[in-house]
Amino acid sequence: MGGPGTTAPAVTAIRQSLAQRRAEAVAAFESDRQPARLLARLVRATDESLRELWQVCALPPGTALAAVGGYGRGELYPHS
Repeated sequence: MGGPGTTAPAVTAIRQSLAQRRAEAVAAFESDRQPARLLARLVRATDESLRELWQVCALPPGTALAAVGGYGRGELYPHS
């Protein structure tokens, strides 16, 4: 992707997109009241954002990302 000057706006857009996805997950939970679905939606939103960040930051080959805690277990709660 672009150089350092293009990274900050892309990161801001990804952050905003994540906030929107999380809000949509919470709104869906308020309708269906299914905690497992909420957790899965929050994890999916985070996964998507991390994939986007990975592309924007152009991390070097061999770089790894390890999920730990609630995210690693697939249990992201709304205020995690």
